[in-house]
Amino acid sequence: SKVILEGLRQSRSISESEEEEIRNNGDKKLLKALKEPSFKSLYKNSTSCNIVVENKEVRITPWKYLGGNKGMAPDSARKVTMEFSETKYIEMAQLVMDMLN
Repeated sequence: SKVILEGLRQSRSISESEEEEIRNNGDKKLLKALKEPSFKSLYKNSTSCNIVVENKEVRITPWKYLGGNKGMAPDSARKVTMEFSETKYIEMAQLVMDMLN
């Protein structure tokens, strides 16, 4: 939970160009760092969620593996929206851990 709390505290929005840079140049580095042979393997063997803070609201959306080479997609049925508050970091971290387990 410490890592999730720190991630929530340090998170920020990135621009489209930053996201594109990560996608285009970071693929091999990311897979190597995660010790995964491919994105298919990564998606199949992991869980993830997207956390967006906007207008005093936080949206936590888990992602699910679609199988084969289809990648991942948001699991909108499990999305949680709550009021953002610095006093709710622990509650948000618990929600993330529950979604990822």
